[in-house]
Amino acid sequence: MLEKGHHRNKTYYRSNDELKFGDITVDEISYSYIDEKLYSININLEQDPYCHNAETLASALNKKYQASMKATVFSTGEHFWKAQFVNLELAVSCTNIFSGGKFFSTSVHISEPLLYKVYEQHLDLVIRENKKSNSEKAASDL
Repeated sequence: MLEKGHHRNKTYYRSNDELKFGDITVDEISYSYIDEKLYSININLEQDPYCHNAETLASALNKKYQASMKATVFSTGEHFWKAQFVNLELAVSCTNIFSGGKFFSTSVHISEPLLYKVYEQHLDLVIRENKKSNSEKAASDL
């Protein structure tokens, strides 16, 4: 199912994805493509109190890919793990949704670094096109 897309960039969700990893139920898995090439898989958990599920997911990815993911814990309670290979980047983040609260959201980001750079360049171009279009519309409205 195509969820969203802009020219070269498209994000899909599969209706038949198993949304469980062991005991962890995730909210969604999305697959992002640039020029019809998969560059990123994102796994999201809308609620993850105290980042317990994030730790479990990071540990599972560490084990699967023998990644030696580096962990960073912030004073806000947020966590971030990252590992990079030649053709794969793994990142698990658990962020505080509301400032000062205990409402955490976890995401896992698996990407192909070179294609992700192509996506970032495409995104910059889209942003510039939108700004130019908005400026031209504003000028014509005057």
